[in-house]
Amino acid sequence: MRDSVAHGVVASDQNVVLTQSRELRTSSLMRGEDDLIKVVAVDTVQTRRPERRIPDLDVLLRRLGNPGRYEVCIFFLLTLCYIIVAANNLGIIFMAREPSEYLCQDALPLAQNIILDVNTTEWYVVEVLGGPLLNLTDRQQCTVTFDLPPTYYDQLYMCKNWSFPQADAGSEPKTIITSYGLVCQERHRIDIATTIYFLGLMIGAPLFGYLSDYYGRRVVILISLSAAVILGVGTSFALSYSAFVALRFFLGLALQGTQVCFVLLVEWLPVNKRSLYGVLSQWIWAASVMFLALLGFIFPNWNDLQLAISLIALLLVMAYFFFVKESIRWLILENRIDDASDSINRVLRTNHKASEMNWEMQHELVSIASYMQGQLPDEKPAYTLLDCFRPTGLRRTSICMMYIWFSCGIGYYGLFFATAPLVDNLAINVFINGLLELVPCLISLIVVPQYGRKQPMVIWSFLGGFSCILSCLVRGSEPSMDAGRTALIIIGRMALSGSFCCFLIWTAELYPTVLRGNGIGVCMFALRLGGVLAPQLLSLAFVTFQEFPIILMGIIALGGVVAAYPLAETMNMNLPDTVAEAENFGSKPVRDTRRQRRLPHHGSISTLDGGSVRMSQISQGTGT
Repeated sequence: MRDSVAHGVVASDQNVVLTQSRELRTSSLMRGEDDLIKVVAVDTVQTRRPERRIPDLDVLLRRLGNPGRYEVCIFFLLTLCYIIVAANNLGIIFMAREPSEYLCQDALPLAQNIILDVNTTEWYVVEVLGGPLLNLTDRQQCTVTFDLPPTYYDQLYMCKNWSFPQADAGSEPKTIITSYGLVCQERHRIDIATTIYFLGLMIGAPLFGYLSDYYGRRVVILISLSAAVILGVGTSFALSYSAFVALRFFLGLALQGTQVCFVLLVEWLPVNKRSLYGVLSQWIWAASVMFLALLGFIFPNWNDLQLAISLIALLLVMAYFFFVKESIRWLILENRIDDASDSINRVLRTNHKASEMNWEMQHELVSIASYMQGQLPDEKPAYTLLDCFRPTGLRRTSICMMYIWFSCGIGYYGLFFATAPLVDNLAINVFINGLLELVPCLISLIVVPQYGRKQPMVIWSFLGGFSCILSCLVRGSEPSMDAGRTALIIIGRMALSGSFCCFLIWTAELYPTVLRGNGIGVCMFALRLGGVLAPQLLSLAFVTFQEFPIILMGIIALGGVVAAYPLAETMNMNLPDTVAEAENFGSKPVRDTRRQRRLPHHGSISTLDGGSVRMSQISQGTGT
């Protein structure tokens, strides 16, 4: 009833306006054409002109599904890449399991030119460093000192070749330790392999961020995963430690291109669903950690595990090739309207909306493309990661976000390495750690859609830093004290995981479409830098005091609270597409900025129902 009355009032007002226009036009015909122009001009000024709606891509995305079958499918497809990332990042836990025993297999007389005692035809061990008097068949000895007849001078020998009886017999899994002899003085090579892998991730983060902004999201994801499949298979057949490390470096470099999956997911989701699906994506990460525990249990040998991970990546490549379409937002900014239309038609068919776009949607797409292209500079520059630091607003965003990501990376991995095993079984221990990651994700799923990204992220970072510092104040050698310290460290790591649930989607929403890949790339670089420095930070306990690394991690995490202060909240805001929109993000919300803009009316008079009457029609007597 209320709608019909309102419609009647609008129609009545419109008839009054048009009737007045006709009366003025009729009376003016007797006074000449000059007076007609004056009357029409006065009528145009006095007529109320409502605000015209700015073309909005988020409105079009909601019309496609909000979300539909296609959006749900690509959510699971694009987040399943976390299985590959988690398995390769944390898989070294299974690949470098410690063997129960190892034996020196060097030909000692040939290696050291030691003379055999001709009387007893035996070697006599005088001392084994760090242990009692033993012979060469004893387990897990790195160095031995021989009494050499006939002079009986002591000679120190460090073993270089080893055998692993349990692994060779099949009673223990084969690891990179047993394959490459990484024991005793070679044990540090395990950490070197991990560090070099993370260096590959660091280099790949800005590289693939730039490529995704230049060549598109979909093609970069396909190339990245395809390269990861090839390098992963090659790693599983590596015959030497040097080949293993080299292949792992390039595997990390290629695998970091999967960061673009989240960028593509954010650009496909409408504004009212980004909070929900952004947090749910971190559930997939936690589930991926638990899935890694299952893979480690099914494939105990390191090369079988690496091969299984690569085959799963191959399945994802095929799924992405056939089902994932390019970002409409990126296509429009690249002026590839036909490709954007094909993507929309594919989504409509998948969601059972229609076989193809109708005239209204085609017109809306053209309007959106015209508007978005009009916001770009006349000569579109080739954006690089350096453009994330040139404008004042983006420079502030990049510096603050890089610190937040760095603090989370160094804290998360540092606390992960510092946490004592909860149970003896490695697979169960990894599964429990993944299960604990679901708790902050569940809390974030509730609070992020209601309170935004900034406030929950600040609370998570404060809780993480405070837990780290508090754990160092719990002193004592009693079992209850040890359990309390471990519990606080786990709470700190869970809090940093909850922080990641918030600032991942926050970062993607702060950067414009033309720089979103580069922005995520520089932040991922900071995250991987934290992962590289975390083991080195823990080693400071040997030169300072035992609690120093944990205290420093807590202080760094609390710094993330300060770094978040200058950044704008992005909840329920349209994604910025251009650098200018991102620069104004902190002062005016993007949605308000777009509504306040005016499109040119080309000399038309807007009527109360949203239509328009051109001045030429009024002067010719054809306006209705």
